[in-house]
Amino acid sequence: MPPKKKKTLKKGSSKKSVKSSSSKGGGGSGGDTGSNFIPPVLPDPEPEQFVTLDVKLITWEYLDFTMEVSLDCRLFAVMDAIVKKHGGSIASLTLYKDEFNPKNVISGYEKTLRHFNFPGGEKGQVKATIYYDFEPAKIDCPVLLTTPQSERALAAERTGVSGSTSTMRKTEPRLHALRRQGGSSAASPSPSPSPLAPRAGTPKKMAWS
Repeated sequence: MPPKKKKTLKKGSSKKSVKSSSSKGGGGSGGDTGSNFIPPVLPDPEPEQFVTLDVKLITWEYLDFTMEVSLDCRLFAVMDAIVKKHGGSIASLTLYKDEFNPKNVISGYEKTLRHFNFPGGEKGQVKATIYYDFEPAKIDCPVLLTTPQSERALAAERTGVSGSTSTMRKTEPRLHALRRQGGSSAASPSPSPSPLAPRAGTPKKMAWS
């Protein structure tokens, strides 16, 4: 038997079928691309709200700080700022909203401030308070655990007198200078002022010998 001939499509037949199918579907009732299409009305986006957080340690006020964040800010951003404030030496951290009370503990670092019903508004308009407590990191480094040594401490150990005036005069040259400035007075020199609280009228940057 002679081999059967394969049927071949004529040129332009495939294009005609595509055109016919498209023309059939375009006239259907489900077409929304015509002149009668009405775009949906989208609501206006809500303005972003902010809050200024007063972050306070429950035991020491010198580590308090403020940070202005959005209400969509995650809680871990606040926790990360606290850890950086302590130089990373924190093992565990507990946060309290508004006041130090076990009922006000907030947890869940992935949650936003909006989830905890923090107030919000324009920048600089709304404030809130977060108290925190922490457990310091445990360090087993022998270098960091070594008691720091100084010449004054070693001299006190050698003489057997800790913190006496005679030992301080021998090991602290600043006291000799203060005594020379005071003349032949037998009164002990007044202690040097603390760099943290300079006297009134003195420049902020003071050079201590």
